[in-house]
Amino acid sequence: DGIAKVLPLFFYLVAVLICSNTMSRMVDEQRTQIGTLKALGYSDRAVIMKYISYSGSAALIGWIIGFFIGTKFFPMAIWKAYGMMYSMSTIGYAFDGKLALISLLVSILSSAGVTYLSCKSELKQMPAHLIRPKAPQAGKRVFLERITFIWSRVGFLHKVAIRNIIRYKKRFFMIILGVSGCTALIVAAMGISDSIRNIANDQFDDIMVYDYNISFIEEQDIEDREGFTNKYEDDLSEVVFVITDEVEVVKESTIKKASLVATDNPNITNMIKMNYDDEVVAYPRDGQVAINDMLAKDFNVKAGDIIKIKISEIETVDIEVGGIFENYVSNYLFMTEATYEEAFGHEASYNNAYARTDKDDLYQVSAKLTNDEDITSVAVINDMRLMVENMMKSLDDIILLVIVSAIALGFVVIYNLNNINITERSREVATIKVLGFYDNETRSYVYRETIILTILGALLGLVLGKLLHGFIMNEIKVEAVSFKEQIFSSSYILAFVITIILSFLVNMIFRKKIDNINMTESLKAVE
Repeated sequence: DGIAKVLPLFFYLVAVLICSNTMSRMVDEQRTQIGTLKALGYSDRAVIMKYISYSGSAALIGWIIGFFIGTKFFPMAIWKAYGMMYSMSTIGYAFDGKLALISLLVSILSSAGVTYLSCKSELKQMPAHLIRPKAPQAGKRVFLERITFIWSRVGFLHKVAIRNIIRYKKRFFMIILGVSGCTALIVAAMGISDSIRNIANDQFDDIMVYDYNISFIEEQDIEDREGFTNKYEDDLSEVVFVITDEVEVVKESTIKKASLVATDNPNITNMIKMNYDDEVVAYPRDGQVAINDMLAKDFNVKAGDIIKIKISEIETVDIEVGGIFENYVSNYLFMTEATYEEAFGHEASYNNAYARTDKDDLYQVSAKLTNDEDITSVAVINDMRLMVENMMKSLDDIILLVIVSAIALGFVVIYNLNNINITERSREVATIKVLGFYDNETRSYVYRETIILTILGALLGLVLGKLLHGFIMNEIKVEAVSFKEQIFSSSYILAFVITIILSFLVNMIFRKKIDNINMTESLKAVE
């Protein structure tokens, strides 16, 4: 749900940008025909409808294909991904009328709407003016020219490229925005994967570092605890007895369940590593409680504030927050034995123990403990780790689907913008061919600007991707699971490289088109 609230909107924004650019460019290219039709006596409405029917039909066909592929095949892929872990029923498809209408309206407005506005702007001019070719944009001095010691060292063709980039501002912004949008989508998708993929490692390597959670039939007094430790000293390297309970933390209408753990054994910090922002959080003193960061965020509390713990149907108790620690799976409260007894009004009962072993076979020790008549259950933490890992792995296919979609959209964006760039500059390319430029030099002349703008767009996309990722992670809320918001350096590098490779592939595709530009026909196009 969290991903679905954000990513489709961003995909639509990038797609709308490209549709609008394509349609406005089409009308601009057809201005001579528009002028001719107007001169022949066709009404403005008839001329506009000619182009709206074209762009509107394209939008309608695209919507039909996209909506039904999205409705059927994307859910199928997601269903299959979850089916690898869970026993799933047969998928049932539902037609969402509201979604269909919204996506259709956006598709029509981004194509037919832009076409209407572009045509309306052109039709304000006289037919004679429309039939004549549009005057090329005037070149202007760029800021870099004022820095003489740099400008004088720039080669002639590079000077031309810099001037052209500044000269065609619309193309400049379209390429920058289009490329940055696609790069941002790739970064955000990879960032989601980075943030959820390592929950198991972060939780069970850095926080919950014990191997077993042992539950006893009866309360363990001091003698029982010493006897148990001595009995299993060859199997368990360390044992910490704890008081455990399930409680509810409340604030007005907000209620969150949490696992309460109380003990006076200082070795508890060997079992549970409490850290926040890479700093060690001290175990709470008497009268205080340490809570995990997700619980603190839900209740908007910090160290020194008061939280309410429900101890009966009608009774709550206030306890000061002594510290906040990072935790990713479930909510936890840690306190001392004295704090527990004061809060709940009865003597503490040690009914659980956290234990570690040096043995290689965790399950052999677990089987031995389970056979003990005083023990009701032994939870091997590695089982919980595997469960969490499998849950996160099931999301990998979904993230891959988003990444592939972003790459596909990126390819369309770069292809479309390059195609428009080459088409509208055919006379310019023909001119430099006439001047004696070789094929490689001609291609470099055209590609140089595209490559520069693609690199700038990709760099901006890395920043936008970070912001988009943060927004998405804020939207992803799962009960009792907290995600570590992070994007690895490798993800930034990979997103940047993918964008550059897409640009390179598109350049290779258009290589033949540039070579095949007919000098005579292009230069005579005005006639």
